[in-house]
Amino acid sequence: MNVIGLDACKYGWCGIGKVNSKLIWGCFRSLDELMRQHEDLTRVLIDIPIGLSSKNFTRTIDSKARTHLKSRKSSIFSPPCREALYACNYREALQVNKKITGKGISIQAYNIGSKIKTVDSWHGRKPDMLEVYEAHPELCFKTLNENKDLEYSKHDKAGIEERKTILFNLQDSLPGVYENLIKAFKRNQVKPDDILDAMALFVIADRSKKLQLIKDENGRDETDKNVSIVYG
Repeated sequence: MNVIGLDACKYGWCGIGKVNSKLIWGCFRSLDELMRQHEDLTRVLIDIPIGLSSKNFTRTIDSKARTHLKSRKSSIFSPPCREALYACNYREALQVNKKITGKGISIQAYNIGSKIKTVDSWHGRKPDMLEVYEAHPELCFKTLNENKDLEYSKHDKAGIEERKTILFNLQDSLPGVYENLIKAFKRNQVKPDDILDAMALFVIADRSKKLQLIKDENGRDETDKNVSIVYG
């Protein structure tokens, strides 16, 4: 398969993948730009929620995914409901989300709202042959770390080194890709943890013919998107 792992970053999207047995990497302003450059892709793992709560659908998968983690479970937060994505500000989004779901939303979840909307829209017009899955880096790292939670946060220096060690021991081509991305882009465009998260998703996508999924109890959202999270 031709695969890529994608993580949102300030530049747009950071991606590491393999197309026609050749390693690819880069940052892309948009998902359409990615597909123009790599039209042979057949599988995308992306660290963005796919399938949203709404008036007629409740997304249950985030609480379910947290049970797969221990020390790092706080890294999984529930996304805004579909209606809240179109609020004018955080206060309004909070009110809308409480009205629709009975729950609030974190500022972190609200801040990635534009990325969620982008993927939500793009998913509806992607090529039919392209598999697109929501994936969570901490779940993928746990799988790659012999099913053990990582010890440190990705925002700490120790956490960056921990993640590099796991990934670089799995594929000897990844240190060079990491260094190339670090040199090619400024830190206000892509951060080290963005690169490493995309790498973790790539390694899972590349090595797993049949992906391991956490599935939502309610199946598909009201726009008919399958709601599941890849962890291995």
